[in-house]
Amino acid sequence: LIQVRVGAGGGTFVAEPNSQVVSESLTTMLRLQKTHPRELAEARMIVETNIAALAAERATAADLKLLEESIDAARQGQAAGDPNFTPYSVSFHVALARAAKNSVLLFTVNSFRSLFYEVLEKLIPDPEMAAKAIEDHHRILQAVRARDADHARDLMRAHLRYFQARASKIELPLTARLGVFRADAKPRARHSTRRNGARGKIAPKKRKR
Repeated sequence: LIQVRVGAGGGTFVAEPNSQVVSESLTTMLRLQKTHPRELAEARMIVETNIAALAAERATAADLKLLEESIDAARQGQAAGDPNFTPYSVSFHVALARAAKNSVLLFTVNSFRSLFYEVLEKLIPDPEMAAKAIEDHHRILQAVRARDADHARDLMRAHLRYFQARASKIELPLTARLGVFRADAKPRARHSTRRNGARGKIAPKKRKR
């Protein structure tokens, strides 16, 4: 990536690698291409089922602890009545990707996870979804801890089918805007009045010479 700096000592430089910047760029590209939520769900099914299997083969004690902590945090949030389950789910799936010990797969998850969780948050909330997801995560962790790659893959596949089923019901593609996806978004009214400067100020008429 190229970085341009202005001022004294400025110029054009090769930027240091930054996975977050690259991930955000890829996310923006997916929006600009109007990627459909159904496509994201399909990609997630392919990538994360294999991540679960690799995690079962490669997870360290530290990885297992991090996965367990993410599940405990989700349970505490649910007990406290926290309605926003998404951050807890993100935490588990990213921790699982780290446990797979494959930087390309981790980068892939970080690149598109914000999009499909964005979709998940905009769907009609399912009261039983959080409890079911936590239990699914716990079973996946047990399979990873037991080093059962095939079972971990099967459990993740079953877990992701719920998201896939819900995402397939959305008819609209992801927006090209950098804001959040809104299935219920309404077009804003356009103002025909010519404006200048601050919002609401009408541009002055030009004087005749």
